[in-house]
Amino acid sequence: MKQGQNEIPRKWYNNHTFPIIPLLTKTKGDEHNTNHIRFNWLFFRVWSRDAFDFELAVVFDPSHWGVGITALLPYLRVVVAIPTNEMISTWWIKHTGRHK
Repeated sequence: MKQGQNEIPRKWYNNHTFPIIPLLTKTKGDEHNTNHIRFNWLFFRVWSRDAFDFELAVVFDPSHWGVGITALLPYLRVVVAIPTNEMISTWWIKHTGRHK
């Protein structure tokens, strides 16, 4: 099966960044990967993992998560983050990135 074959078409109301309608995606495992479940809704993201880990972090990552909290629980990752727009991301990189 090709990757993305079972993906639903992305519109403005169900995009990856800030889906207005809840999205539940199940990925069946194969010889290289295990089964995974992923849930996205507004600024909540939860998905399954293959590793047993613990972590709690406050994040400000304008290029990826935005502003929020991430947590690793046993076999589960939870992200509650508000995405930031491109203008904030550009400003943050310009003022905090390494300059040559």
